Amino acid sequence: MSIVIFLNRFLRCFTTLRGVFFTQILLSQSLYAENNVLAKTSSSSVAGGISAMQISQILGGLLLVLFVIFWGAWLAKKLKFGAKISGNGLIKILSYLPLGTREKLILVSVGDEQILISSSPQGISHIHTLQKNIIIPENEAESTSSFAVHLSQILQKKSLQKNQQNDKKNRDQ
Repeated sequence: MSIVIFLNRFLRCFTTLRGVFFTQILLSQSLYAENNVLAKTSSSSVAGGISAMQISQILGGLLLVLFVIFWGAWLAKKLKFGAKISGNGLIKILSYLPLGTREKLILVSVGDEQILISSSPQGISHIHTLQKNIIIPENEAESTSSFAVHLSQILQKKSLQKNQQNDKKNRDQ
């Protein structure tokens, strides 16, 4: 079972249980406020002297801790924490192109060959083995895919267009 499916089911159960616990807390507090003596002696105490409110607080805290643990695991998986695996350098991922949320094209270098593969939930498929190797400089590959670089290029184009329009207006006057 996938961790995402598990977390989805866990969150649904947590939401349901949270409503039950908070309802129990509110009912026990209202009973305590209405009839202080009756609430102390009869319904709010469980065997061993632990009140229902304390039990609900303990269970709520436990559920909160479990939620934080599973949320951290999900976040680590999404951010690919620890995914950097060091090897002997024979197999390298040169580039990849996300096609959707779970599908991507990957250019892999294995020795002297470059192979284009696709990765999807159904598996990994070989698409093509390149006859001529593509040389991708490491610095350029990272910087060209950066959002900041694309944004700065767009802003530069717009500022150039504005400057050209202002120059044109100044010439016409």
